[in-house]
Amino acid sequence: MAAKKKKAEATGAVQELRQKVDGFERSDFAHLVRAAIQKVGGLRELSRQLDWHSGAISEVLAGKVRLPPYRAGQCATVLGLDPNELIFESLQHGAKTEGERRYWFGKWHRHTMYGGVGKQAREAKSAHELAEILLQQLIVDSTTDEDRAYWKARLSELERSESTK
Repeated sequence: MAAKKKKAEATGAVQELRQKVDGFERSDFAHLVRAAIQKVGGLRELSRQLDWHSGAISEVLAGKVRLPPYRAGQCATVLGLDPNELIFESLQHGAKTEGERRYWFGKWHRHTMYGGVGKQAREAKSAHELAEILLQQLIVDSTTDEDRAYWKARLSELERSESTK
């Protein structure tokens, strides 16, 4: 039950972050660039501040090229958002294989939802809650389906043992 509550809280935090930039959709990084342009006062000013050719910015806005992770991080910084979150998301969005996509998703997920896993662990009210937090982190960090299934099974066992008490 605590895991579901923590997941809902983390999901809420991510949604709140998304609403910080009006109209910004994660899958459409052109909105991120538009918001940065608006914040600094124009395309030329963004180009000057980030040392980024205005033609390259225009290609991203037109959807001709994908926003490079480096530029996603720079735009996030301009907007006062967490650059690492957007860098990981950009890398995930541009992944060429499912394995690469899962890898970057894990990095993004760990950074956004479990970046404070140490803090969560210190604030755990019981050994059971601590075990639940750590098992969730192990699931996220797993690099193979076999490892992920193993840790999910351990988490299920932990939840079953708690529900029988």
